[in-house]
Amino acid sequence: MDRLALSVQNLTRTFGGLRAVDKCHLDVRKGVIAGLIGPNGAGKTTLFEVLSGLIAPDSGRIFLEGWEITHLPAHKRVSLGLGRTFQITRSLRKLQVLDNLKLAAQSQLGEDVANVWFRPRAVGEQEQLIEDKAVEMLKFLNLYELRYEYAGNLSGGQKKLLEIGRMLMLDPKLILMDEPLAGVNPSLGGEINEHVRRLKQKGLTILIIEHNVKSIMSISDVVYVMNEGKIIAQGAPESIRKDEKVIEAYLGAR
Repeated sequence: MDRLALSVQNLTRTFGGLRAVDKCHLDVRKGVIAGLIGPNGAGKTTLFEVLSGLIAPDSGRIFLEGWEITHLPAHKRVSLGLGRTFQITRSLRKLQVLDNLKLAAQSQLGEDVANVWFRPRAVGEQEQLIEDKAVEMLKFLNLYELRYEYAGNLSGGQKKLLEIGRMLMLDPKLILMDEPLAGVNPSLGGEINEHVRRLKQKGLTILIIEHNVKSIMSISDVVYVMNEGKIIAQGAPESIRKDEKVIEAYLGAR
C-alpha cells in the first residue's frame, strides 16, 4: 500500500433504496493522472463526496497514502494531503483573486487575536510568506495579471483555475477534481489540462471526474469506469476505449 496514493475498499453509500456507491474498489498509484468516467448517475460525485469526508460511508474503508481516513472529518483529510475542487467553483466573488488564495492557506497565526497582540512580528512574517506563495501560484496558473481583479468578474475557466490555486495553497498530495472542464471554452480547457500535467510533474496524484471523454483519455495514465456504483473497468486509455462493458454502459452499445 506504500505505493498507493488512494485505496478504496468495499465502499458503500446508500440513499434510501438507492445504492449510489456499491462495494466500490479503487486503487490509485502515487504520481499518476487517473480519470474517472461513467454515465450520469453512476455514482462518481457521490464517491468524491465520501472520499472528501462530506458524506459518511455506510461501510468500507478509505486509505490516503497508507493512513486510514474513513471516519476522519473533512478538515483532517485536508491536513493529511487530500485536496478537492468542485464542479461549481467556490471562490469568494467579492474578494480579489490574490486575497482568495491568501485566505485559503491553513493555520494562519493571525486568526488568533492573542498572536496579533503578542506575536505581531511572527504574524507579519507568516503573512508575507503566504502572499509570496499565493503570488507564485498565480504565476503558475497564468492568473498573475488578474491578481487584483474581483473573483466574481473572472470567466468560467479562470474561476476553475482560481479554484485549483486555492486548493494548491493547502499543499495537497492527492487532488480530486470534479469536472474541471465543465463550462470552459476549449482554449482554456487545454490550458487547464496542461496545468494538470504540470501538477503531475511536481509529484502530485490527480483523480479527475470528467464527461469530456476525449480530453480525459488524452491526459490520463489510467482510466476507471464507474457504473451503478461500481468500478466495472480500469486500465490504460487505449484498452478502455475497446472494452465492451464500457462501450455498452457508457459509450453506447454498438
